[in-house]
Amino acid sequence: MKEKQAYSFIITAAVLWGCIGIFYRKLSSMGFTPMEIVFIRVTVAAAAMIWYCFITDPRKLNIRLKDSFWFLGTGIGSLVFFNWCYFHAMDKTSLATAALLLYTAPVFVLLMSCLFLGEQITKKKAAAMAIVFAGSALSSGILTEQGNPLSWPGIFYGLGAGFGYGLYSIFGTVLLRKYQAETVSTYTFVFAAAGAAPAFVSGFQWSGLACLSKALWPALGIGILSSMLPFLLYTRGLKLVSASKASGVAAIEPVAAAAVGLVFFEETLDGGKILGIIMTLWGIFLLKSAE
Repeated sequence: MKEKQAYSFIITAAVLWGCIGIFYRKLSSMGFTPMEIVFIRVTVAAAAMIWYCFITDPRKLNIRLKDSFWFLGTGIGSLVFFNWCYFHAMDKTSLATAALLLYTAPVFVLLMSCLFLGEQITKKKAAAMAIVFAGSALSSGILTEQGNPLSWPGIFYGLGAGFGYGLYSIFGTVLLRKYQAETVSTYTFVFAAAGAAPAFVSGFQWSGLACLSKALWPALGIGILSSMLPFLLYTRGLKLVSASKASGVAAIEPVAAAAVGLVFFEETLDGGKILGIIMTLWGIFLLKSAE
């Protein structure tokens, strides 16, 4: 029962992450740069999590100073680093290729879980990961999208994004041995906001305050609906299942993103993307039953 609950948390988190494009495109159209949007996202999420913990159980805000290293890992090593790499990957190569490289994260998590967390790489788990990755590749539209050609910098940044994305599952697993999910999510956002603040402050124009005030609702959307809630749900799920399984199941996010594009942005689903969605769901089903 707990495992089923964990998968429901992770799938819901992936769906909410998949909705980020709605708020990102709105903020981008208002003139905010990618790194400014990252700062807005993690700062709103941090404030919301602090408020949530304060009114429910203030003890969840207590951490040991020596554990700051692990929170630096989830906040700056994962959130800030993977966003920075991902945005650069989108500049250096096609959007489809950048998305595909981002979803190498489950592969990195599987390898790191084996090296650092003592998980075993079984044939069934490896096969399920391969199917999920192939499905993510097709779902991203890499076979049909025309964009920038492949480049070594683009590949480098894309793999960096996948590695950074995967780090959250590794550092998060360690932290969940000591803290509750709310504590881990809260300080992940706090450290991420501190790490992203210099880039935001250095490029911010005071004339943009008016724009900032108009961005309240998309800022709340990207900070709460597509950050606070999904990270909290994913972290709770991560407490109940292995890091490799959690990361693999979360790869359903491209499917959710494709649905958002179809409903809100009139994007189309071709045969390759539909096949990718089916393969992703199949791979996740196999991963759930993998030993």
